[in-house]
Amino acid sequence: MEATADVSERLLGLLGVPALREGMFFTLPGGNFEVAEICAGLRYLMAGTVTALLFAYLNFNRWGKRIAFTLLAAVSFVIANGLRAFITMLWPRRPTAGCSAARTTSTSAWCCSRSCWWRCCGSA
Repeated sequence: MEATADVSERLLGLLGVPALREGMFFTLPGGNFEVAEICAGLRYLMAGTVTALLFAYLNFNRWGKRIAFTLLAAVSFVIANGLRAFITMLWPRRPTAGCSAARTTSTSAWCCSRSCWWRCCGSA
């Protein structure tokens, strides 16, 4: 949870979005947000890491490469989850943001996970 909030905070800062962070709560001009326990990405990280282990086992012969790929995938999933939370926080700032928060969350989660897998498996 802390890593997700940290990544989101840094990305908001890079774009110059004024954000006040108090623990897991963010106050932005578009509203108040919380990085909830369900959004922490632990299940996402576990599922991704297990899948990365399987991919590494099937595609690499040496243990060093398998471990390196799995660690790269795990770090990528943490960053992707932070990016997903960042997109969810940034979306209401748009003047034409008409879709619901639930749809934004699920769409951004899908896009982030697919791009993360594309990046990890494409570098293999």
